[in-house]
Amino acid sequence: MAFLVPWLAGKQRKKVMLVRFSKRKSLLAMVRLERELSEALGRKVDLLTEASVSPYMRERILKEMKVIYGSR
Repeated sequence: MAFLVPWLAGKQRKKVMLVRFSKRKSLLAMVRLERELSEALGRKVDLLTEASVSPYMRERILKEMKVIYGSR
C-alpha cells in the first residue's frame, strides 16, 4: 500500500490521500481505513484510488504527489 498526498490537499481542513493497494480492498475496508486515518490525524481524510481520479487531473496529480509511505 502506498499513501500519496496530491496537490489538491493544500490547506483544506480535510486531507485528500491517493492510495494504492497491493491487493483489492472492499468498500468496508476502505471506509474503516479512512476513519482510522481521520482519527489518527485529527482531521477528515478522503481516500481516493487512482481509478477514481478524473482522467483530466490524473497526470498532474501523479506528477506532483508526495509519497509519504510506500514507493512509486
